Order: sequence, then structure tokens, then C-alpha cells
Amino acid sequence: VEQNTVNFPSKVLEYLASGRYVVSTKFRGYEEYQKYFIFIESTEEGLYHGMSKALTDVKTDCCGRYIENRRAAQMLDWDNMVEKFLRIAEKND
Repeated sequence: VEQNTVNFPSKVLEYLASGRYVVSTKFRGYEEYQKYFIFIESTEEGLYHGMSKALTDVKTDCCGRYIENRRAAQMLDWDNMVEKFLRIAEKND
């Protein structure tokens, strides 16, 4: 199946804001979110390993991930994102 490599899956920001563990396939720009998500290959084995890692991590430090993800999501609020986009636009002028 051919995937759209141009769009950013905005749902990942909602997942981040939930504070929960997120297992996801890689998307364009995923590198910025490696600290917060568990990225997998798009295979059955990849899903199995990602889910296993999430289960292990939940057992060892679920509160730490929750706090970290919620804090990161707060940095992605509308005001911060507008400032980021304006800085990018200024560089491109």
C-alpha cells in the first residue's frame, strides 16, 4: 500500500497529549518524537515488539512517561506553534 509521505498525522499530537504510551509506524518527521513514542516497522513482528516494549515500559515507569508526554504536548500548544512557524517563515524570506 502506497502511503502519503507529505502529510503529518496530527492525531499523534492528540496521542502525545493523552500522556499514554504510543506505538506507531514511522511518519515524516518522526525523529522529533522518538523520545515520546515507540516507533515500529510496519510488520506483524514490528507490532509485536512495539507492544511488548510498551507493556514492559508501563510496568517499570508509566508515571514518568505520562508526565513527560504531557509536558511535551504543552509545548505544542497553538501559541508556541505559531511562534515556531513565524521563525521558520522569517528564515525563508
